[in-house]
Amino acid sequence: MPYTLSEVEPGSEEAVERSARRWWVAALLVNALTTGIAAAAVLGPRNGAAWAGLLPILTAPMLLIPIALRQRGRRRARSIHRARPKRFPRP
Repeated sequence: MPYTLSEVEPGSEEAVERSARRWWVAALLVNALTTGIAAAAVLGPRNGAAWAGLLPILTAPMLLIPIALRQRGRRRARSIHRARPKRFPRP
């Protein structure tokens, strides 16, 4: 049975969500930028185009960071409420 205190910070979940959203936007912008560089590199030498084509693939894992942030936030919130705190008032 989970226990809660009224003093628990209510904005912590919102802060995690905001941070995840910022990471998502940043990852999308970086991925779009590297995709544009790869598209422009097609006009250049063959070797440069091949290496530039790897850029979007290398930046794709950045899109997983927001998912990891959300999971960590949920796990932390669950672990806070798993055990009854010592300072929890008795009924």
